[in-house]
Amino acid sequence: MITKEQIKEAIEKDVEYKKYADKHIYSQCVKDLEKIDLENITEKDVQGPIRTFLLNWGMMGRSLSGNSYKGWDSNLCFTLQQIGGKLQKFRTRKLEDTNLDHFENEIQEYYNKINSINGLGATAVSKILHVTCPYFFPLSDQKIRNKLEIRESSKAYFKFMKKNQELLEKYEQLISDLSMEFGKPKLKILDEILYNITR
Repeated sequence: MITKEQIKEAIEKDVEYKKYADKHIYSQCVKDLEKIDLENITEKDVQGPIRTFLLNWGMMGRSLSGNSYKGWDSNLCFTLQQIGGKLQKFRTRKLEDTNLDHFENEIQEYYNKINSINGLGATAVSKILHVTCPYFFPLSDQKIRNKLEIRESSKAYFKFMKKNQELLEKYEQLISDLSMEFGKPKLKILDEILYNITR
């Protein structure tokens, strides 16, 4: 499905394109959110790193500015306070080292809770999960889902996580080398590959 040549080309393209602002926005949002206890997250915290991540890095300004999404940030704050204690354990987990079957119900529960906020879609949900637990929850967008033939639901997102695991295992050496070379987590490297080969 994905060749080694495509992987190298995708990473080179991403590094060239995101060498400045985008790279720093991503890193800073992840770093700032790591310091926040999800169970005690405040609206200010959501309006800081999470909102910046979605609108500036994730380019979701247009989709989240409509009337139907009004108040999504305060609703997200409330939801994260509810599930934050349970979600916390995934912040130290890496997708590639986890038996996902043990957590299938939990993963789908968290996805559904965030998905129910003002009708946030699959792309926004994956970005919120990712920025809170960047080594465990993969990023997705419509083009990536289409390429991997993944639908938009909690069950489909769990399937997407399994697919990411398969790709991390299949290209383990190459992704590890690129992770070391560019100082990025393996899951982020895989996201950059999927993003660029689906454009």
